[in-house]
Amino acid sequence: MRTKFLIFLCLFAVVFLNCKKKKKKWKEVSMEKDFIEYVDAKNASWFVFKDTVSGNMDTLTVSEYKFEVKEFSEENTRSENISYNMSSKYFKSFNLSSDVNSGYYSLLPWEINSTGQKVYLDYAFYFFSPASIGDSEPSYGGSRYNVHYDSIQIQGKYFMDVREFVLVNQGTQDLRGIRKILWARHVGIIFKEYMSGEVWELVNYYKAP
Repeated sequence: MRTKFLIFLCLFAVVFLNCKKKKKKWKEVSMEKDFIEYVDAKNASWFVFKDTVSGNMDTLTVSEYKFEVKEFSEENTRSENISYNMSSKYFKSFNLSSDVNSGYYSLLPWEINSTGQKVYLDYAFYFFSPASIGDSEPSYGGSRYNVHYDSIQIQGKYFMDVREFVLVNQGTQDLRGIRKILWARHVGIIFKEYMSGEVWELVNYYKAP
């Protein structure tokens, strides 16, 4: 009886040690407050823009907001991520999602193509952080953090702590691509200059809590 008990105890110890050995220790990666304060936009948020040439008004509305923690087995990391959809009258609906690479967070545009596949749009990396003025987007170098404004006036309103990003890789001629974009802390996008030459400026906005 004692022999059987010892055998059972040994087997239990082996199983326990194997389970403990297999338990994965993840490297946790959290989004910086700096990144969130510029790009986060919850469902029902909206942003009204005005075309500086035609005077047309366009409203971007936010939907399908999602905050989640994704696991990347190859890098042994678990990182916080956000994604949301932005749709408007003049521009095709598109999606934005965060991506972490070597400690940098980038906000990437993507859409679903005609075959139902998720396709990242190569014409812009809308925002990345942390970054110093002059830095290029770390993964592909598609955009550059160009200028920081303590304050700037857009359509008669002053916005504080504004970052300007410009497209530096112009291999694509997709006119939906943004050549220059300005982000204000606690607001979001306040200025967009497209490859087509159109310039849209923020007139009004609502950030859902």
